[in-house]
Amino acid sequence: IRTTEVSEQQRFSTELRQDDAMKRFSTFSLVCLFGSVLASHDMAFAPLRFMTMLSAEPNSVSVHPLRCMPLRSMPLATTRSPIDNLGRERSMMLKMSDTDSVDKAIKKASSASFSEAQGVGIRLGTTLVESVEGNQEAGDSSKEELRALLSHSDGARGWWVTSLTMQEMEPLYSEKGLQLMVDGVLSNPDPNRKLLVMNIAMSTATAVYWRQEGEKENAEGALLTQRRTATLLRSLLRSLPGLEASLVALKAAADGEVTEGEWATFLQRWNYGDAQRAAIAHQLDLLLTGTNK
Repeated sequence: IRTTEVSEQQRFSTELRQDDAMKRFSTFSLVCLFGSVLASHDMAFAPLRFMTMLSAEPNSVSVHPLRCMPLRSMPLATTRSPIDNLGRERSMMLKMSDTDSVDKAIKKASSASFSEAQGVGIRLGTTLVESVEGNQEAGDSSKEELRALLSHSDGARGWWVTSLTMQEMEPLYSEKGLQLMVDGVLSNPDPNRKLLVMNIAMSTATAVYWRQEGEKENAEGALLTQRRTATLLRSLLRSLPGLEASLVALKAAADGEVTEGEWATFLQRWNYGDAQRAAIAHQLDLLLTGTNK
């Protein structure tokens, strides 16, 4: 009886820690990492360490980069992600429970809300990282779950929130890890093409802002997102239909060659200044010319 009581207490303690960690990550990512942009039918996400403030009028959006209070004590380059000790707690926090079937996981991924998709992304991303680090082939169920997550806007945004920002996800940007994501995106060109193009612009512009403010750590956070997004875009450039055209159109808008259309409106919506637009155009030029800098 005593053994059973201890086991129940341990299980309950584990569940409480998992619930608390997931709530902390969800809150941090929603408030401090990514602000959702809700304009007309678009559902884009803002880059690392950036929060959006939308005015009451849908056609008048003011954007204010704000410093979230916890960030001073959480330098990206030197601390773990918002889930403390993620590596040590993987086995009890992020593994799918024995009662969850593969079909159920895939179904959940295909209809997950934005916040739910972040949780799925953490667990799935950790599983894929372990495959990459162990030089093992990812399971078909994991690949199918990733495709399901990337098949809709909330799922895709939840996946990119985790995979583009968490330090623990770095192995996904190795050659083997990239191929897993490339396959997932190619199976779902929409909404991922637009989200990734937006994100290369937003992370670049945010890095410029933080540099101007003298906030080196925040700038490094934005540059991490920029580097990972650029790496993924280079891998997709010749194979994802419409990607190159979108990058060219965004560059033309950033250069001021065009002042109307989807990408000109996008830049105007975020109220990017000349330095930010120039940095975006430069980053896009590097991508389009194949320069890896």
